[in-house]
Amino acid sequence: MNMTHREKLRFVGMSHEFVGREHGVATSIFFVTAPPGRKVRMHWHVYDEVILVQEGRGLCTVGNEQ
Repeated sequence: MNMTHREKLRFVGMSHEFVGREHGVATSIFFVTAPPGRKVRMHWHVYDEVILVQEGRGLCTVGNEQ
């Protein structure tokens, strides 16, 4: 089993980024720390992305669905 600590991941903008393809897996995880009301620009990936809200709430758009 491989273990990666969040603090050792690349920090970009407001998130630590675990990009799966860089670690030989299909799923990417972004650990975002953001103040209330902060938004991420609309974007897409060629890989799966997992979003886990640890505190507060978030709204995601996939295609035409929120």
